[in-house]
Amino acid sequence: MTMVGFGAIYSYAAFADEIATAFGSSRASVSIVYALSGGSCFFVSALTGELADRIDARLVAVTGMLVIGLGFLVAAAAGSLVEVYVGYGVLIGLGCGFAYVPALAAVQRWFDVHRGLASGIAVSGIGVGTALVPPAAEAFSAFGDWRTTFIAGGALAALVGTARAAVDARPAGAGTRTSAAPHAVGNRAQPGLRPALRGYASRLSALRAAACDAGWRCTRPGPRPA
Repeated sequence: MTMVGFGAIYSYAAFADEIATAFGSSRASVSIVYALSGGSCFFVSALTGELADRIDARLVAVTGMLVIGLGFLVAAAAGSLVEVYVGYGVLIGLGCGFAYVPALAAVQRWFDVHRGLASGIAVSGIGVGTALVPPAAEAFSAFGDWRTTFIAGGALAALVGTARAAVDARPAGAGTRTSAAPHAVGNRAQPGLRPALRGYASRLSALRAAACDAGWRCTRPGPRPA
């Protein structure tokens, strides 16, 4: 899931030149797509973790993958750059945000030990996707343009989402050391998210993480000038 979702977002530059040429748009205009997808993803990620706890992580993650697939298809059929904004920018970003945090939470529920390693392997899909999308786009160019690649990306996202739906969010008997109550450990009640966010240290950590992410995004290369 991380490979498909973040692979789509972080590899947008592989398609940006073709999209700019197709719509006669400037470099700045097509770069907005990347800003929309990244911003939408991480904005909604702050909400989907809580949503996954309240309903079902599998349902939230699968919904995210289907939204990514829809975003690819909307972008593939776009008749204007604005429609690319909606499809590749907003929908793929929102879908990735829905899939990312719940998918990581589901991975951790399968492990009593080595949860950090399992999460690290899951997150590594981001780098794998970013590395694989450009050569995949080059391979698909033999069958068509960027629209063809987007259709293939939509099909892949739907396939991954369908496969994820077939996997239990938590296997029977696994994670026995984790209480079924999310805010209880042993006999001690643990604070929820709201009290934590009211703390100075938590706010400072969140601000620092947001600033680092914003700085990293601002230094990423955009599409090459025509």
